[in-house]
Amino acid sequence: MWIIKLINYKNNLRFILLISLFCFISSLVSQVLFDKIPCLLCLFTRYGFLIVSIGCIFTLYYIDKKNVVFLPLISIIFVLIFSFYHLGVENHWWFAPEKCKTILPTLQELQSTTQLIKNTRPPCDTVNFKIFGISMTLFSFIVSSFIFWMHSLSITLYLYTNYNENKL
Repeated sequence: MWIIKLINYKNNLRFILLISLFCFISSLVSQVLFDKIPCLLCLFTRYGFLIVSIGCIFTLYYIDKKNVVFLPLISIIFVLIFSFYHLGVENHWWFAPEKCKTILPTLQELQSTTQLIKNTRPPCDTVNFKIFGISMTLFSFIVSSFIFWMHSLSITLYLYTNYNENKL
């Protein structure tokens, strides 16, 4: 069965590496091809997927070390928490940081001719880009939840089998 092969720790790392690289590259491609400028929290999520990819590569290379097996799990947890935070900001469950809020100009700012050019980065508390009716923030949360679930199952079985082999 394919699920048994996917739960194998090395195969799971390769699978997560492919998914996280796909998420990172697709966000870059959507920025370039569709001219969609990501918000600040989207950039952090994008680089989080890159860190997950690097952690998987590092763990595959140094799989014999004991403490290295937790590196992808820690980075996946970071991406999961951050994408959930971004989802909450986008849906107004909690307040956004000051740099991420939608700020409307005042009349004085509009009449001022000496006004500096404002940041053109879109705000984080609005939906900026959708695919099939799903915001990219929700999509990244679903993907990060899925890879967290798969990797936590895989690492639990990996540590359990190694513990039982060392015990005998």
